[in-house]
Amino acid sequence: WERVLADLERGEMKGRYERLEGPPPLGGRQPRRDVFDGSRYLRTGVVQIARGCRHRCSYCVVPKCYGTTVRQRPIGEVVDDIRSLPYSNYFLADESFVFDHPDDRAYALELCDAIARADTGKTFYVAAYPWMLKDVDAELMQAMRRAGCRQIYGVLGLDSPLRRELVSEELLQKIAELREQKIELMGSFILGHDGDDVTSKELVISFCEQAR
Repeated sequence: WERVLADLERGEMKGRYERLEGPPPLGGRQPRRDVFDGSRYLRTGVVQIARGCRHRCSYCVVPKCYGTTVRQRPIGEVVDDIRSLPYSNYFLADESFVFDHPDDRAYALELCDAIARADTGKTFYVAAYPWMLKDVDAELMQAMRRAGCRQIYGVLGLDSPLRRELVSEELLQKIAELREQKIELMGSFILGHDGDDVTSKELVISFCEQAR
């Protein structure tokens, strides 16, 4: 992109540009939050911590747009970004926060520690699919709680039909463990896939009652 802009400035645009190296590291820029001044829509902070995804889920645009290598933002910049928010809560907008890859886990633990030490007084929430929740162990849960995580937004029924996901005792146990750490699950349920049938609505009600 820098080459494109430099060529444009010189009036020497090429007909085609190809990336010769890997994607550049993240960092060095803070988002222009002032563009949302006066917005009646955005009422929470959105904080990006990474680009790219190691997974290739068929429904997701991230691997195509940002590649399959996770590039993590410098932790100091993330904390500064959180401090600058005019809101009391924010959304960590990258699912890599709860990935089980050793690099992602190490980053998440270090980030949680830095946020806790910064003592911003803000709370946050993250998103996850059910299969990701199963890898969130006690150490990460406790670190998330200390950093101010109060909710996980769970998207259920996207990876596989609800009649398979919602009967998982392991998932219910994980939700109970999160609640012990004062982290709630807010679930959304995707209905109508070919693998679902008319009993799915009863499953959703039963799951909500069991998961509280």
